[in-house]
Amino acid sequence: MRILIAEDEYYARKALKQKLAGLLPQDEIVECENGLVALEGMEEEACDILFLDIRMPEMNGLDVAAQVSRLYPESYMIILTGYGDFEYARSAIRHGVRDYLLKPVSPGDLESAVNRAVSGIQDMRRKREERLEKDRKKRLLSGILTEGKGKLPPEDMPEGRVMCFLVRPVPGQLPALPEDVCVLEAGRNLAVLLPIEDTGDKAETRADNLVQTLLKVRGDTRISCSAVLSWDHLHEAYVQAQFALLMRLLDQRKLYRYEEIQALPYRSLLSQSEEERFAGMLKDNGKAAMDTVEGVIRSCRRETVSPYALQDAVMRLCARINHCMLTACSARAQEEVLNLDLDLEDMESLADVQERLEDAVRLAIALQKRPPGSSDEAVQFLKSYVAEHYDQNISFHELAENQLYMNVSYISRVFRQKEGISFRDYLTRYRLEKARTMLDDFPSQSIISIGSNCGYSDASQFIALFRRAYGVTPSQYRREKEKQS
Repeated sequence: MRILIAEDEYYARKALKQKLAGLLPQDEIVECENGLVALEGMEEEACDILFLDIRMPEMNGLDVAAQVSRLYPESYMIILTGYGDFEYARSAIRHGVRDYLLKPVSPGDLESAVNRAVSGIQDMRRKREERLEKDRKKRLLSGILTEGKGKLPPEDMPEGRVMCFLVRPVPGQLPALPEDVCVLEAGRNLAVLLPIEDTGDKAETRADNLVQTLLKVRGDTRISCSAVLSWDHLHEAYVQAQFALLMRLLDQRKLYRYEEIQALPYRSLLSQSEEERFAGMLKDNGKAAMDTVEGVIRSCRRETVSPYALQDAVMRLCARINHCMLTACSARAQEEVLNLDLDLEDMESLADVQERLEDAVRLAIALQKRPPGSSDEAVQFLKSYVAEHYDQNISFHELAENQLYMNVSYISRVFRQKEGISFRDYLTRYRLEKARTMLDDFPSQSIISIGSNCGYSDASQFIALFRRAYGVTPSQYRREKEKQS
């Protein structure tokens, strides 16, 4: 095991190291003079047991504990302090500290704490192995469910039928469910798989009880379901339930059964002539094009329609809008244009569908009046944006689509070609150069504050990136600069 001592008092640190070496002679013991150095040491190589003093310069023990608890949850932390304040103990426990010792620590208390730590680590490792095995099975089942890839081994294959329920929105916390029910993440939905070994009323009762339990989680819950004869057809059940859940865009029921949705009559929401007129409107009559979109949505609200009809109408409108945007640009610039791909799975209501289509119509009309600028202009815009907003959260995807009206993959490739690195690496390099300048210019400013001012609210992430770029941690860099001066 690897043990870390974070204690700013030199002699206290040395004494504790000597005692621990006697109790754990085969283990490596690392010394740190403050909390920030301890966090940097964890970034280099994680430790199994941490002894943390509470009051230390740069970063106190409780702040270190909060970061370690989040980043290294299997590390066993022990607070070591001369302050017998119960509030410290309560705060330490909230931050994931497992033990609390008052200085000076007696040999007996220290030995007991070490024994508890060793036992706790062994228990955590055993639970981790069990969790990894459970996660492996879940990943396999998830691939079978959502992609149709793989197959359950015979020993893990339940007998009988299976019902696939898709729950949306994904609840923050689920109530207690029957032990044989399996819960999996499935994109924007939660998949709940119910084995059905019985037939008739008993099976229906189990399914109804599960639905009622899931509906109680939140008031806006929508559920779809589909049943298949065996677990070999699990992906088929998922696809059917996914289709049935599209009905949430068309009515406000709580439960959508695939067999009921599948039986709805199909009626086209957009005739061939209407589609062709829409294409013409995109060139010279934006209001009429908007009216066509509104007419499709109005038909959905006025009468019961099949999700197939909505999918078909949206797909055809998107195809016409994409064609309009591409023809508005030169052949050279066509790759730059944002390609509209409106997936109903991402929508929460008909209003969302209408808004996205209307935004696309506006963009198509705008592109005809002002085609995208050159690639050089786009790259310069991105670099200028970084210079002005490096201390904020920056989304390349949003900049490409909402500021440049360009295809994300295209402008990403162009940026790399012109700058020699990806946009993400450029942003990181710019921020770290700013951080290094601040470390030079403001020696009294805390490292955590400098990281935050350069766009890194997470101190551990800032330390890791800085060390990867320059070979030293921020505090080591600052100490080397102090020696040179």
